[in-house]
Amino acid sequence: MADDALATPHHATPGSSFFPATSRKRDAVVRIIAQPRVVPVSSHYPMTPASFLRATLSLVLLTACGGSTLTDATATPAFARANGGGSGSGGTTTVSVTGASPAIASTDTVVDVTISGSGFAKGASARWSIAGDTTQVQVLSNSYVNSSTLKARIAVPANATIGSYDIVVTNVGGKKGVGAEVFEVVLGDPKTTWYFPLDDSALGLRSDGAFVSGQESVYDNGVCGVSAKLFSSNAFSGSGDATMQTDNPNFRDRQCPLYPRTVSLHYADGHVERTAGFFNLRALENGTLTIPIGSTALRGLTFSLSIRSARCASLRWNDLVEGLSVPGDKLLVTRLDANTWSVESQPAPNNRAYCPANGVSYPLNVRFTVKKRALP
Repeated sequence: MADDALATPHHATPGSSFFPATSRKRDAVVRIIAQPRVVPVSSHYPMTPASFLRATLSLVLLTACGGSTLTDATATPAFARANGGGSGSGGTTTVSVTGASPAIASTDTVVDVTISGSGFAKGASARWSIAGDTTQVQVLSNSYVNSSTLKARIAVPANATIGSYDIVVTNVGGKKGVGAEVFEVVLGDPKTTWYFPLDDSALGLRSDGAFVSGQESVYDNGVCGVSAKLFSSNAFSGSGDATMQTDNPNFRDRQCPLYPRTVSLHYADGHVERTAGFFNLRALENGTLTIPIGSTALRGLTFSLSIRSARCASLRWNDLVEGLSVPGDKLLVTRLDANTWSVESQPAPNNRAYCPANGVSYPLNVRFTVKKRALP
């Protein structure tokens, strides 16, 4: 009878009151091992043999110790949670792009752009797209600032497609946001090259004698820190002025031993000053203004010195300064062809450069050539 009292009824099942606690736990372990339940996970988190073993052991221990059983609908394995949760790569954050500053750039330029939006993550990158083409604008670098700000340095080639571009920001996990047509590329102003003669003993404005081509010293845009362009389009001022700066810090060339390029001023009394600086030759060409090929016109020139001059910080070859008549003289500008202008002083005594700082005029002969690069 004692044996009959201890016998297990044929209808008893593991987990019933007929089983001691230790027996229930042991049988639960046997059941789990015999029929393991594997929680399906996203294909973004493939299960390796090691992770499968950890998940199985976790289920065994939970069930054997009386813990709750994981269900297919709600379970998220620990290794999946560590990689961003069960909602897929990148979590649930939405990425959006709302704007850019600046929102416009001209062709043949390098621009730093600040992109605004939301949901940006570290490692996010931006692309510029027009009609699905992401090769027109080159992204040189991306810099994450915070979840709503990303900075990018872009290069817009001279032959980039003109029009409105989408900015696409993509997080490392793959989530992306698109700012539709938030950026515009416009036709840029042509770059220029300035040529100064080496035979300059009779001139008051002389080159540094470097970057020689033939009988001229060449100041070419983008070479040794020179920045030179013709404002002929409406991308910026549309003034028609040709400018050249030899020491623009934005174009500093640390690899060029001659940076910054200089010129020298030779006054009639023997005073000489060598300096970098900024030239502005007025009204060569824009949408409404042009000098016909083969024709000559009078144009003003301003040269601003970069050094602290002992004589004059800014010289004007012009007879008007801020609308007032001054004792200076404009220069003769002759258009040689569609892309080239020859510039020289009028014969003495009409070869004066006026100094606004001291009101003195100085006879200073100049002669040089400006050539623009044809746009594609």
